[in-house]
Amino acid sequence: MNHVSAILNLGSVLAAIPFCTMHEMTSGQRTLAESMGTRQRSASWLHFWRFLTHPNRLASLTPSSESLSRLVVEQVRRVEDEFVIELGAGTGAVTHAMLASGIPARKLIAVEIDEQMARFLRGTYPDITVIEGDALDIKQVLPQSVIGRVGTVICGIPASLLPIEQKRELVALIFSLMPAGHRFLAYSYRLASPLPEEEVGLVGRRLAFTLWNFLPASVWGYVPETGMSSRSILTAPHTGNSAMTRPSRWRGTN
Repeated sequence: MNHVSAILNLGSVLAAIPFCTMHEMTSGQRTLAESMGTRQRSASWLHFWRFLTHPNRLASLTPSSESLSRLVVEQVRRVEDEFVIELGAGTGAVTHAMLASGIPARKLIAVEIDEQMARFLRGTYPDITVIEGDALDIKQVLPQSVIGRVGTVICGIPASLLPIEQKRELVALIFSLMPAGHRFLAYSYRLASPLPEEEVGLVGRRLAFTLWNFLPASVWGYVPETGMSSRSILTAPHTGNSAMTRPSRWRGTN
């Protein structure tokens, strides 16, 4: 049996397994989950299973690594009263890293289109806000008190796979959530920018890179092409309270 057939067969087996939170498990399921190891192991299996089901929604068959999650969080900017929105939170690797860095759960909003992953996020991180649905529709469900009070938006969805009109719509949506002068972040496994900067009106810069991921990954920062000192915004130190206090080691779980 070749590798492709083996993966497809494994996928059909995984597809028959009902993923659920610990609260929803029977005693037998709980014993099985515990025997499989930690929450990270469960998250990894769920991510792999959902990749086989919807490969276009997930750019990788494994969760983001600890190294990549840490690099993303190191670039988060927010003052005390601002929110952080994560688009495409998966099973929570970057989410976990943000909580470990000291970002309050009440200020963290995770958006996930996949029903199983959104359920996993709610069960694993009950104190954050989880929105299940398309990232392009979130403004319809976000409280008005959040709009304009977002310090950083993190784009974890594979934006490079979107049609150009949806790319433009996504960029416009992200900037409409933040005050003027804020940048947003995107992480990607592509060598080049995951967003075509000229076509969508952006200035971008690679802010970090790691080989310590299933696929080597970069963290990008973006600001509008027009407006105030775009390139200086990408590199200028944050003037508010830092979102990142250097944490002890944690494990990514996306």
